[in-house]
Amino acid sequence: MAGATLHKINLGSLTAQASQWPLDSDLQTLVFIHGAGFHAGFWHPQESLANQFNVIFLNLPGRQSAAPSEGLIERYADEAAKALKQLETNVIIIGHSMGGAVAQAIAHANPPWLQAIVLACTGAKLKVAPVVNQLLTQGASVFMQMFTQTGPGLDIKQMALLGNQMAKTETGLTDFLACNRFDFMDRVNEIRTPCLVMTGDKDLLTPEKYSHFLHEHITGSELSLVKDTGHLLPWESPITFNRLISEFARRHEPDSVSITD
Repeated sequence: MAGATLHKINLGSLTAQASQWPLDSDLQTLVFIHGAGFHAGFWHPQESLANQFNVIFLNLPGRQSAAPSEGLIERYADEAAKALKQLETNVIIIGHSMGGAVAQAIAHANPPWLQAIVLACTGAKLKVAPVVNQLLTQGASVFMQMFTQTGPGLDIKQMALLGNQMAKTETGLTDFLACNRFDFMDRVNEIRTPCLVMTGDKDLLTPEKYSHFLHEHITGSELSLVKDTGHLLPWESPITFNRLISEFARRHEPDSVSITD
């Protein structure tokens, strides 16, 4: 179903793309939260999961809604949680990089509709090197070169397509400010939500040790390391990434995917 037409939906103050709308009550619902500097289009390689699940790609603040008043992951998480509650169904959140930080903050609040989380290429702390902001201000092509130098990278066609999924520069700068301030090192062990941690073994932006820390401190979490893959795991190894998510979701399928809370 990759390349299929997605439904543009409003969830309170945020917007999203949905594989089907209204949601199919017989299917589990996966919500994907993009990383810093991107918008919901980042998840293009995951559209094929719509063959098995309700798939929602959420736009964080500053994309098609007002920019956050300050760069804090907790603010992103609050807005995202308000939006997802409107779905009135249990969800599994898949967060990449900054999206993984947002997922941690939501899970820490333990909302009743959160079924499980997937933390991809992220950490409990996300310090940002100053050069990242410098690259972002120089445009999409220069910014994307950073990823080719921090892992196996992408081919030219993939880089061009991914470059089209970037948010406005000012939004990206706010994103990275939020990442730089994020620190869940002392709180991540309080997360009780079922969790899959995954990363590429060649990821230099959020190194493998970040995922080991998450796995060791989130009780009952699972860990998957994908070989020969960097920070852009959902693009570099989409078949493996999608399979791992699908298998994890099936292991955490509830008796009923609807809630009344």
